[in-house]
Amino acid sequence: MFDHRDFNTDNRKVVCEAICVGRGCVQTDSDPILSKFSIIEPQKHLYPNHGTKVASTAAGTIYGVAKNANIYGITVDMAISSIVTAINYVLRLSSSKFPPEKTIINISSGSYTKHSVYENVLKDAEEKGYMIITSGGNDNIDGCVKTKREYIRDNEKKIAKDFHYPSGYDSTIGV
Repeated sequence: MFDHRDFNTDNRKVVCEAICVGRGCVQTDSDPILSKFSIIEPQKHLYPNHGTKVASTAAGTIYGVAKNANIYGITVDMAISSIVTAINYVLRLSSSKFPPEKTIINISSGSYTKHSVYENVLKDAEEKGYMIITSGGNDNIDGCVKTKREYIRDNEKKIAKDFHYPSGYDSTIGV
């Protein structure tokens, strides 16, 4: 949530800029209620506060590195199509609101499945000058190899056979 105590707005803007689901985005930065949301249906996600924690580390006023940095969150439902739509939203507003030299795109989600449309939009963002920081995974396995390996998620054994994406794409910095 963007009303976290670490996100004061004394010298900066901290807001949920838009909600992107499927192929559409609704701008929410001027709505006093919607501008505070950071995830759709948090009860359905394993780490619903992960993005908030990452934003706090990067730009929080208590523990953050860049305490006066603006934070523009874009809420998604975690579907690849919604994440791609959100990145395209940033690219579309690049000259007015999100200049590449002052914008870091953070993606705090991922899977072990490669999607060319996702890879292409991230490559496009990188070529325009954006820095893209991505999650390397939370499954206690190496996300940087293509060998078969097991992990547990939601108390169920799973098999990974590929890199962790989007951190496995060349255009991103996986952490």
